[in-house]
Formats: sequence, structure tokens, C-alpha cells
Amino acid sequence: MKLFQERSSRKIVVLEKQGSTEYFCKVYDASDFLSRMRNRFFPKTLKEADMLGRLKEKGLPVPEIQGHMLHAGASALITRAIEPAQSLWEVDPSIRGTIMLEMAVLLLKHGFSHRDMHPGNIILDSSGRAFLIDAYEISAHGRIGKREIIRLFAQIFNASNISPADLEKHLVGFQHIDDSATLAAKIVRSALRTKRRYVRKRVKRSMREGSFSTVLKTGNFSAWIRRGEAIDVESIIARHEANLANGIDILKVQDKTQLSRVDQYCVKSYRKSWPFGEPYARRSWKGLLTLVFNGIKTAGPVALVVFKDGRSSLITSVLDHQDLDQFIGESYRTLDMHERIGIARAFGSVIGTLHSRRIYHADLKACNIKIDPETREFFFLDTDRVGQQRHLSKDRVYENLVQINTSIPRFVSRGERMSFINAYAARTGQNPKEVFIRVWELSRTRGILYCSSEGDRFEGWIEK
Repeated sequence: MKLFQERSSRKIVVLEKQGSTEYFCKVYDASDFLSRMRNRFFPKTLKEADMLGRLKEKGLPVPEIQGHMLHAGASALITRAIEPAQSLWEVDPSIRGTIMLEMAVLLLKHGFSHRDMHPGNIILDSSGRAFLIDAYEISAHGRIGKREIIRLFAQIFNASNISPADLEKHLVGFQHIDDSATLAAKIVRSALRTKRRYVRKRVKRSMREGSFSTVLKTGNFSAWIRRGEAIDVESIIARHEANLANGIDILKVQDKTQLSRVDQYCVKSYRKSWPFGEPYARRSWKGLLTLVFNGIKTAGPVALVVFKDGRSSLITSVLDHQDLDQFIGESYRTLDMHERIGIARAFGSVIGTLHSRRIYHADLKACNIKIDPETREFFFLDTDRVGQQRHLSKDRVYENLVQINTSIPRFVSRGERMSFINAYAARTGQNPKEVFIRVWELSRTRGILYCSSEGDRFEGWIEK
């Protein structure tokens, strides 16, 4: 017997036989008196056992119940292990959302809804069949209505990387309730409202002592440090200032900001903000966490430091990848066409995800994005003007797309740029041709500016 997982009053224990997992035992044992009394008369695990039995009767894929125990205020549910098994978190993200959508359709078709649908509650057996392993938040309904459909699919939209088009495909069976396109639009709106509130709440909580941050206050500064990061803030700031004074390990120096590398950390110091304005590093910290909590890649947040005199600093993990514009200028032409199109599509998809979640980055240029060409992942930097909006206007959408279009070298072909737009529009639900035409109309009046290893490069759209 060994502990598999533990969260506050709940833990899961593995029961083994001859070295292989045979059973899982979910134990609920609250520490406070009221919760124990409540569980004594209304056992949580018994409620889940009953729901698992009802799901099993309907033919839905769930673990087999082996027993239930109740002792004083504690209770336990024993189920047969599905072995070997793979968590849905370990599955390719491109198919993770599809598996969840198929499970949602299965639940709704049999009259059930789920209030806690996420990849951690689904596993795959050796044949790839999906199983629901947590049934406590599942409810049975005499009739499934629009509310249950929207709530369940909105959870999946927020927990995966699906598009509105993916939603529509899986809503066809509910046309008797509403048109699939109309339902998909309502689901997206509901999901975005929920996600925005969730992210704002988590960002706000990061500014106080809690599960995400620890707070350090001295006579000179206040620091919010990501929990689990064992760093000496004073030493790192002192070494950063020494780097700037001596011209060592400097990454960038501007009037507003100065960046240097200190071991595995990147330290970005900011000048004082305007009177009564929020410190720049705090804005950047909030923007950084807005991306993190939306599942968008960025530099790992480590600490926020605000000095008594109004200066501020942001400490993040170092990203050793190339800036996107430098990668394109130096390495992109050496790739074959298949690889180039693949990168363009991956980039378009991540920008589409950004905009589909109504996230606006006021300086979305290629020099503020890093790329890992091996994994086709993109990391967003310079986050002091990043925010998740209630509504992202068309002007801001096209401003971002033009910023990208005019910050990469001219030699990138229109076909490759169109591949970017196609992937982008697949995420946002827009017409790709209309987007492409509008972006070129707006880009035509601007020149191209990007960074290379030799410095800033300026180009016109017509080669002379």
C-alpha cells in the first residue's frame, strides 16, 4: 500500500498485489468537526460510489467499484485499477481536447452533466479507451438542457486547446436544443467570462502571501517570490546592479529598462513609474501571470521586487532560445518548405489562441517572442502591457497582426504568411482571406523593422 495523491482532506492510496497496482482507495477524512459530521451522515465517497454505479449501468466507461467503508467521520471508496493506464495530461495536446469532447457528448447523451471536467479526471487504458475516474461532481438529469451543455463544453474549452469549429462538430447531436454554431458561440462567451474571472482572481492572489507567492519585506524593498523558489533576492539584485555598472552579462539596456543575466535568472529593472502610477515591474508581473494562467508560454515568473523609491525589478527564469526575428533571419532559410510551413502554422495557432482568449499584447513584435524550433513553441516577453479584455476590438487584433507582419524579414513569402493566417483564423473563427487582405492593406504603409545579430534592420516591401 502506498500514497498516490493527497489534497487537503482527500487522499488516494494504491493497493498492490505482487508488485502491480490492483486497487485504488479514495479516502475522505476531514480535519474539522463540522466536515466530519457532514461526511458521517452524507459520505462523499458513498455519493461518488452511487454515481459510478449509475454510470456503469448506462454503459459509460468508469472503474469497477470493489467496496465502500465508513468509520466515524471518515469514508473510503475502493475501485479496481485500470492498468496499464495513461493520464490524459500525458496525451498530445492536439487530441486531448477531442477526447474530452467525446466524453462530454457521451455523458450528455445519457443524461449526465459534469461540474469538474478536466484532463486529470480522465485516463486511457492500453487500447486508448478513455475512462472517467472522478464522478463526485457528476449529476444526473431527467432532461439535458442548454445550460448543462454550455457549462460542460465551456469547461473543456478552457481546459484544452480546442477551437470554435471543434465545438461545432461535437454539438451537431444537440441541434434539437439550438443550432450548433449558436451553441458554440454561447459556449465560447461563457468560457471566456469564466476564464477571465479565474485568471484575474489568481493574479490578484499572487500579490499576497498564499499558495502562489511568499512575501518578503525589508527596509529597502518589498518582494513577492513564487513559492518554491529558494532565492536570495538581495544578492540577485546586487549582482544585477554590478552587471550593469561593469557591462557584464547584459542582455538589453534602454531608458526604461535594463536586463542582465544572473546565473539561471533574468533580472529586468525598471525606472520609476509616473506619479501615482503602478510600478512597471508589477504591471509586467501581472501580464506574465495572465499568460501563465492561460497556458501561454512565457519566461517562468520567479519574483517581483518594488523598492521604496519607486523603482522596481522583475526576476524570471532565463530563456536561452533565439528571438523569433533573429531565428528567421539566420536559420529560417536553411529549413525545407515543410518545416517552414509547420513553424508558420504553429505560430499562427498560438497567436490565434492568444486572441481567442481576448488577450492583448501591446508590443507583439517578433523581437519580443522567443522560439524553440524543435518543439515549435513560442514564448512571449515584455509583458508590462499585456491584459485579458472583456472584448478585444478589431483595431487591436489587426494592430497585433500588423506588428508581427512588419517585424519579420521581407524574404518570408506570402504563402508562408498565408499559412500563418490560416492557422490563426482556424483558432479565432475568422475568414482567413479577409484577415490576410486587411493585414496587407495596413502593412503596406509601414516599413519592415526587425533585429538581427548585426543590429536593427529596416526594409521596404519592394526590393530595390
